[in-house]
Amino acid sequence: MDCSDALARIPRYLDDELLEAEAAPLRAHLMDCVDCRGQVQEARSVSAWLVKPEPVEVPAGFAALVARRAIAGDPGALTPVADVAAGPAPLTSAPAEGDRMRSFVVSAVAVAALVLLALSIALRRMDMPENRGLSADDASTDQALEALRKMNERDQSEDPKE
Repeated sequence: MDCSDALARIPRYLDDELLEAEAAPLRAHLMDCVDCRGQVQEARSVSAWLVKPEPVEVPAGFAALVARRAIAGDPGALTPVADVAAGPAPLTSAPAEGDRMRSFVVSAVAVAALVLLALSIALRRMDMPENRGLSADDASTDQALEALRKMNERDQSEDPKE
């Protein structure tokens, strides 16, 4: 086993997710490879700081309660776990802090959209440069080519290379 394979398996090894057929070659590699062994030690020291959470027990009927409240249009006010069995909390008429913030953001976006619309209309009505005097016809093209030919001849006659 090479180091790249070993480094890829180290996290699963530390979480005891490797089969014995995968873990045995990794352990043999770790015995021989100082760098990979250092990676395992570093990962173990980092994981020592992490605390595994305690399992959370969900109260009986919790899924049904969530479904009832969602169907009833409950705005999602937090209910203490002890009150879950009592049923959904009564709806209050006072807006929650999140609702006020959402209302403010929607209003601000609407105002910004109106301002941008007004600016775009104002810019569209401004005088734009016109192109009435611009045209490309054969005569003007021929005149331009003739002028360029004369400039080239003059430049070549003044060229000190010769």
